[in-house]
Amino acid sequence: MPSSVPPSSSSSSLESLDSGINAAKLEAANRYVRWNLLFLLIIFIFLLFPIWMPLIPYVNQATNIVFIIIIGLFQLVWLVATICAIRRTLAINRRNKLKTTEVRDVESADDTANEHSTIRHIVAMTLYKEPMSVLQTTLDSLVQQRDAKSRVSVIIGMECRTPDKEAKRDEVYAKYEGKFLRLIVTFHPSGIPGEISGKCSNMNYACRQGLEILRQDIEYNYEKYEHIFTNCDCDAVFDPEYMMELETEYCKLDYADRHSSIWQSIILYKRDSMPFFVDITGVLRTFFFMGVLIPWNINPMSHYSLSVRLLEEGAFTHPAYQMEDIIALIRYTINTRREIRIRPLNLISINGPTSGANYLDEIREWALQVRRWTIGAGEVFHYFIVKTYRMPSLYLSISWASRFFIYYGLVLCASSIFSVFSPSSFSS
Repeated sequence: MPSSVPPSSSSSSLESLDSGINAAKLEAANRYVRWNLLFLLIIFIFLLFPIWMPLIPYVNQATNIVFIIIIGLFQLVWLVATICAIRRTLAINRRNKLKTTEVRDVESADDTANEHSTIRHIVAMTLYKEPMSVLQTTLDSLVQQRDAKSRVSVIIGMECRTPDKEAKRDEVYAKYEGKFLRLIVTFHPSGIPGEISGKCSNMNYACRQGLEILRQDIEYNYEKYEHIFTNCDCDAVFDPEYMMELETEYCKLDYADRHSSIWQSIILYKRDSMPFFVDITGVLRTFFFMGVLIPWNINPMSHYSLSVRLLEEGAFTHPAYQMEDIIALIRYTINTRREIRIRPLNLISINGPTSGANYLDEIREWALQVRRWTIGAGEVFHYFIVKTYRMPSLYLSISWASRFFIYYGLVLCASSIFSVFSPSSFSS
């Protein structure tokens, strides 16, 4: 049964959204102190090491030793990341081999179905100016999930400024009506005080409206089931066994761990034809998924899953920020005041990289993505500093901040530049 929330019906629910008032208060409270500037200042000072350290008397005598130690630490980080990535690759291969050799009889299949019968899935994505063909590829991959008609509900959040939004909504309903348990399309209104345009604010609105619709649906019987939420981009292609693998890993945990976990599949960024620099960026991002982001418990990326209870306790996504995936783990940790763990799913999902029409467009898109990642990381650092007093413990606060800064500040932003230019400053 499809549902839609047009812009005209949203005004009554705005008071319940963690958006306008709270977001505006946060912005006003920190208008003059933006901690992301400290993040950038530390990186800038670090990059200038090769210039200012040799000029300081007495300190310059240790220049060579300091540079060697720093470069050695970078190589150690890469070594650890490589080992973690190899272990994850082997785990994925073992799972694939097991799936192809394992014979499942009818009885075991029935047992699995009974074990998961009280679990339902909610998948949410946002759409702005992306082509409908991109969205349809994502929805097609969700249709292939087991029991999609009886256990998977899909929420699509469109912006009010989305071109031809009503036509796109009608097209989605026409092609996918009856293929999911519920199909909900929302229109996120613009101009809400304290919000910024982007996926965070759109997803925040879509999730809240979508859950409200499901709870009010008598036939859906919301309270009877346990719900797992998956946040994804509209260009995500899911493995056909994604939901079943997610349920299996979910059911292995006790109640407390289920609602303190985020599940992350391994993301490949690819399409039919990509320029070499886009391909290289995609390979590196996949490597960092397996080698750093998951094992170091820094943040999920692109599309990930968690319980609806954790989603609600974590106050959904913050509408005053733009990178809802980078901020997710630390936001949920702060709001729930308990440690949240990223747990791997040993399967491959696909996301689209930049999609320019030619090389020049690709370079522009690639530069825009790098800018978004950089600004997004700075925003998350600011959010963490502002909210750090609410962390469950001082140790967890220092530990996460260190891992986050080492990865985003040093490994991604500074290590390559430092390693190239520091040898020129070695004293004889």
